[in-house]
Amino acid sequence: MTMDEAMVVAGAHLAAEALAEVLARENAALAKMDFRAAGALGPAKAVAVAGFIAAAKGSRRLEREQGTRLDTLAQANRMLLERAMAAQQAVVAAVVETARQTQDAARYTAKGTPAAERRAMAISTRI
Repeated sequence: MTMDEAMVVAGAHLAAEALAEVLARENAALAKMDFRAAGALGPAKAVAVAGFIAAAKGSRRLEREQGTRLDTLAQANRMLLERAMAAQQAVVAAVVETARQTQDAARYTAKGTPAAERRAMAISTRI
């Protein structure tokens, strides 16, 4: 292996480590259902992915251990992201259901007495 090839491989390994670190941090946040922290890692994750792709183009050699680690982290990340989306969908569904029930509930005045039903008003212009 030439010196240039060795540098490319080293760059790919560093990029893989950076991506693994961001994925591990995001997975930890998602496991705690800390969506704010997970979302805040979005820009760092995008940079790490772009860096890894650029570095990997120049080097097809990644150690099996490193490749396995990235694969494991990526699979866990996918599962955790799917769980987070399901939780968010459940929250939205609960809000929608509450809004529907509120619309169907009786209306009351500020004093707590039942409010008169709203009825359409018709105005005749005939005299």
